[in-house]
Amino acid sequence: MKDFTRISILNTVLFTIALLYYIPLRGLYFLFGKEKGTLKNIKKEFFSQKGSLLQKSLSVGFGIFMGIVPIWGFQMLVAIFLSYIFKLNKVIVLMLVNFSIPPLIPFILFGSYYVGHLVIGSEELIFSTDFGLENVQSVLKQYLIGSLICALILGFIFFIISYLFMNLSNKLIVKNDKIIH
Repeated sequence: MKDFTRISILNTVLFTIALLYYIPLRGLYFLFGKEKGTLKNIKKEFFSQKGSLLQKSLSVGFGIFMGIVPIWGFQMLVAIFLSYIFKLNKVIVLMLVNFSIPPLIPFILFGSYYVGHLVIGSEELIFSTDFGLENVQSVLKQYLIGSLICALILGFIFFIISYLFMNLSNKLIVKNDKIIH
């Protein structure tokens, strides 16, 4: 019993240290590290000379679109396949497919359901604990239509914003390059 208690305490302390120190430190190194810095790779992909501005912006919009479309578990596979077919930047698409991360999922689900409610024009939103099979078809239809509309709208918005941002940044880079020379 004494050894079991000591081992349990040791495991608890080591787990707490790993949870509060090591895992966040490893995550920060993954994002900002010298060799494998994800943010550096993202920046490098966006500002690389490979691909046109339109292609990169389409990759951004398509990645957001695929992140919202309700084909859970298959979003990345479909995104890779379609980005290959449409000749989009695969790195950008794959990074933005992960738009539907757990903190954003409730907002995506509610937004999709609400937009579907507005489009279909049903009488009321159903948020109840007394949810039966008779409501499933209506709710599912609202959600699916709303998620496709939200995916299209957000994909288009992110496409426009990324195109304007990259166009502006390229103009600033060219302008600064002329000033230096």
